[in-house]
Amino acid sequence: MTELINILHAGSHSLVIRRATGVIETFDRRGVADLHALYHDPAHPLQGAEIADKVVGIGAAALMVAGRAKRCHTDVISSDALILMKNGGVDCSYGQEVMEIINRAGTGRCPLERRLAPLHNLERMLSEIDRFVDEIKHSPVSF
Repeated sequence: MTELINILHAGSHSLVIRRATGVIETFDRRGVADLHALYHDPAHPLQGAEIADKVVGIGAAALMVAGRAKRCHTDVISSDALILMKNGGVDCSYGQEVMEIINRAGTGRCPLERRLAPLHNLERMLSEIDRFVDEIKHSPVSF
């Protein structure tokens, strides 16, 4: 994991994964965009992957759990996301645990985290993430 964490920070990336095949990839989009795309990739790149991510909220955690990631390190994780990761069998280390992920404007809770917090079913979370990503793609403000 040290190698992935170093790549994450040195390149100012938002996400770094090491696929089960050993291939390392970096990603730079905001939010859950890259994890969402990886989750829906027919090659299943998250399965067995090791992941370094800057911030993990409930949405990112749900995608990693559903994608069957092996391990994750994040700089910041929300308490709900940490519970989801532990219950979902993803080994997770982190720099800081926070009650909730704050939106980019600093005015409140991350909109995806707010939408997912009341849901306790992984399939419902994944459906809501799909809707959220679709809404973002069609809004004037993108990832």
